Amino acid sequence: MKQCDGNSVGVVLRDSDGRILMITRKLAPSGIAPIAGHVCDEIPTLTHLGAAVVETQEEVGLTVWPEDLTLIYARAIENRCRRTPAPSLGHEWMVFSASRWTGELTPSERETRGAAWYTAEKIQALAERTVAYAHGDVTEAEWQASPGLEPVWVDIFETIPRRVSLFADMTDTIVRLPYSDIAAVQKLYMAEVAS
Repeated sequence: MKQCDGNSVGVVLRDSDGRILMITRKLAPSGIAPIAGHVCDEIPTLTHLGAAVVETQEEVGLTVWPEDLTLIYARAIENRCRRTPAPSLGHEWMVFSASRWTGELTPSERETRGAAWYTAEKIQALAERTVAYAHGDVTEAEWQASPGLEPVWVDIFETIPRRVSLFADMTDTIVRLPYSDIAAVQKLYMAEVAS
């Protein structure tokens, strides 16, 4: 099993309509999420920025360039990991946004069950399904058959504005939920250690 390097990267690709490309994960943790992964998977010298380029190619077959990636989120999150050493103490996250790429969308058959473009409204609905799962209103079997937003991304999207611009309204985030629901979802990923 691969080692956890304690660093994770995410890539939010937005099309001209403002939709976000997300994958349905085949590997743990289950859920629907943007492109993401560990920073030092195969190349131990990668930076978060370099890993954003590699993960985008690996998970969806698209090419992005470092100069087109904009850092939109950086924070340590206590999200547990299926990798050793377990339990991990979480990850230093950096999430980048891009609206330019090349290539044909080709989701990884090993890592995904497919990819699609999601509106902010659909992402909100996925987050609400994750909240229902966190509160026990969606069974594990129902979640695996039709997952919501990967739990850690509920927290991340709750801080990222819907529109990326110099004058973005920081209160108009991709996901909007009451604190009690965010706290319930945090318990899912803070306790997550896949077997």
